[in-house]
Amino acid sequence: MALPAPPNYDPNLLDDFMVEFEEAHEFSENTLVELEKHPADEELLHKLFRSVHTIKGNLTFIGFQILVPLLQSVEDILSAVRNEEFGFTREISDVVLLSLDRTKELIAELSGGDDSGTTESSLDHLSQLIASVATCDDKSREARLHSIILELDPSTLALSDPSTNQEDTHPELVHLDTSLGKIEKLLLAHQVTIDDDIAFFFSLMKPLEARSTYWSGRSFRLLLIALSMNHKAGNPINSTQLTTAVIMHDISMAFLPLDILHKSTVYNADERKIVQNHAISSHQLLKNMNRWAEAAEMVLQHHEHFDGMGYPEGLSDEHICHGAKVLAIIDAYDAITHERAHTSRVKRPFIRAVLEINSLSGSQFSPYWIEIFNSVIKMLHARGLV
Repeated sequence: MALPAPPNYDPNLLDDFMVEFEEAHEFSENTLVELEKHPADEELLHKLFRSVHTIKGNLTFIGFQILVPLLQSVEDILSAVRNEEFGFTREISDVVLLSLDRTKELIAELSGGDDSGTTESSLDHLSQLIASVATCDDKSREARLHSIILELDPSTLALSDPSTNQEDTHPELVHLDTSLGKIEKLLLAHQVTIDDDIAFFFSLMKPLEARSTYWSGRSFRLLLIALSMNHKAGNPINSTQLTTAVIMHDISMAFLPLDILHKSTVYNADERKIVQNHAISSHQLLKNMNRWAEAAEMVLQHHEHFDGMGYPEGLSDEHICHGAKVLAIIDAYDAITHERAHTSRVKRPFIRAVLEINSLSGSQFSPYWIEIFNSVIKMLHARGLV
């Protein structure tokens, strides 16, 4: 049974309400991005709390009281963080964002839109579950947050091995021989010939992905987005060179000690130097094969920033090749979405990852390629491919 019609709803107020809601929603999104960078910033936390509180008050004013407990539960978490009962985390950020998205979805339903499938009892259960985060013990809080994220967005469930998910087959490739692997079919669709060199690079993928639990299924995910972005832009990058760069760009990372590769805290100066050297080392391996000079350049530059603040050479916009700009975006997106999938099997919400990538447009990433990324990633997400 759908949510009951609100008895005091005033449709004449809806347009004004939605304008204010969209503004508060966007403000909250941007504040969450900044809070993840500065989780101890009391002013940012206060602004986020006030934004959520304003939305909650407006819901009451327009007659959507049935949605108030959901945002009250979010306030309960933020109040506990403000009172320093526990710290602000990325999981809390995701719960806040997804709760606002669910609120928006339910507003649409209550104002005459499609049935979301949410019942009054399921909404009460969700509100109570979110509110319980503020009072549960420290040991169970993270697991509680993960369960809430999954309930709010089931697509955040990470497969144990994404590379074996048969439902991810690219819709453009279904006519091809099903005995071919997903990556082979993807490359054929983008007219990339699988010759001896490409086959050799492929042979390295499985042991490379096995080196770190972060990397399972990563090669296909990156290739799908990279080749799709290039296609959307009119193929300004040689697809074969781009394919090689995607597969080989982090090969030297596999030779790092695991305690550095999997370190969850900030690198010290020596560790940072070791990690940053991987772009040069991977570049050198490809440079030794004369045919792959273009791919080698992409690999060398994939940690350069649009504003010149990257490494290893501090190049800026016009001095960074297009392939490296694409590789930088997709590498960061995959790292964001799969940063905790190896431990909790919960990926970061899609919209949260896209917001974080977009917040770096014009500084870390090329604005032109961010626009291409936005178009492609929304299409792939709508098809269930990312």
